[in-house]
Amino acid sequence: MTTTTVPTQDLEPRTTTGGTDGTRPPAGGRRDRHVSPKKVAGYAILIIFAIIYLYPFLIQIATSFKSDPESVAHPLSLIPNPFDLGA
Repeated sequence: MTTTTVPTQDLEPRTTTGGTDGTRPPAGGRRDRHVSPKKVAGYAILIIFAIIYLYPFLIQIATSFKSDPESVAHPLSLIPNPFDLGA
């Protein structure tokens, strides 16, 4: 029976929290993030479209709390004056 020995290598301990140069990330695990103007513009457009699509539903909810004459006089106001639950 023959035995062979396998040479072992000394491995450096590796850390998962540090960078390659031995620095640590900022406290709390936050990294400096670059926000691109393209991404900001995309989110702004999404928010604008969300408001456009939600506005008619908000008008319907607000109109349900208005009296009949007020709903005809001010159909696009979101705040009923006076607030009325009798409608």
